[in-house]
Amino acid sequence: MNSIALCIAIVTIFGLNKPNQTPDKVQPPLVKQQADQKKKKWDVDFVGLTVAQAKKLAKARGLYFRATIIDGKHQLLRDNWEPKRVNAVIVKGKVTKTSRG
Repeated sequence: MNSIALCIAIVTIFGLNKPNQTPDKVQPPLVKQQADQKKKKWDVDFVGLTVAQAKKLAKARGLYFRATIIDGKHQLLRDNWEPKRVNAVIVKGKVTKTSRG
């Protein structure tokens, strides 16, 4: 099989013949997108809480909580991804920003 035929076969098998679609830019399924949006809205609830309140809320939701930056000082963290973990930026004892991981 020559290289052109092989390329056509790969494109056909993996469905990469659609415009603007490459393996690294394939859109996640709608269900995952909706779940991600729900997480983002859910995590906004932490903003404005004290650290103790945020930890309590995280525990109630079955999540882990960690402060990544406290008053501008980056904390020493493990470099691992945990989707059930809320990372928080703390300023003067209150959560100002959150992210997952």
